[in-house]
Amino acid sequence: MKQNIPKLFQRSNIIKNNNENLNLLKIPNPFVQIQSKSETEKFNKIFSNIFKNHQQQQQLSNSNNKLSFESKIPKSINYDQFLNKSTDHLLLQKNLLIAIKPSLEFIESIPNNFKLLKYLNEIIDKFDNQLDKSNKNLNEIVLQSSNSPSLPILDQSTFPLIIKHGLIQFIKFKSPLEAITIFESLKNKSIETFIFGCNIINYNELININWLSFKDLNKILQILDELKLNGIQGNFQTLTKLLKISKEFKTLLFKDNELDELNLLSTNDYYFWSERNQADLKQLDQYIQDLKTYLR
Repeated sequence: MKQNIPKLFQRSNIIKNNNENLNLLKIPNPFVQIQSKSETEKFNKIFSNIFKNHQQQQQLSNSNNKLSFESKIPKSINYDQFLNKSTDHLLLQKNLLIAIKPSLEFIESIPNNFKLLKYLNEIIDKFDNQLDKSNKNLNEIVLQSSNSPSLPILDQSTFPLIIKHGLIQFIKFKSPLEAITIFESLKNKSIETFIFGCNIINYNELININWLSFKDLNKILQILDELKLNGIQGNFQTLTKLLKISKEFKTLLFKDNELDELNLLSTNDYYFWSERNQADLKQLDQYIQDLKTYLR
């Protein structure tokens, strides 16, 4: 019996949606290469299986079965996540990074945290004041970044990548407060600047910076609450970072006696057990469980 595939999963809609995105960067869409009857049938069969897995995973998520902390990340993902991991999306990201490479190298050449803070604030103000924030042609992006590395074209795709690279450099300078300052600056701009600057990719960097610098689980939970409040859903990178934080916090909370005897952990590298720390850890693990369920 032939299975009916929802409109969202139909090949014509996939081609249409991908063409709209890929045309912005003049990159050929791999989906349009499927033209023969046999290829079309094979394509529909693949997406039929994806949809079937998606339904099965939804049914499982409604059950009372709990995922253990050690369980692996499920392989089946929803349609949007599949599209985000498809070859064309990776090609988009790869080409964008290549296009703005001179600008990323310029950011890396900034000698100190003060000049980096000043530069990123100028980038934020410039993007915020732009009337046209739509994605530009890849050739234009390449040319501008090559000719003027410090003045890259800023659009919906390049702007968050520039901000992310700047945040990473603050780790090199051991200046987490400046990174947090940049993030707060993004929140105080227009809604468009906030949406594109404070996306999940950059929130992941904020989580990473806070944990590496302060080992403050309560601050991580505040960031996760902020994600929920702003309707920003975590991704696989978020999950990976949170699993690592949970594991490290458990090590710090329940310090291993052998490590203690070998003096591999200083007195400042662990927490004494408290009801507060235990509650924070429980809240983090619950967020991880919920995110795993969402990503199934």
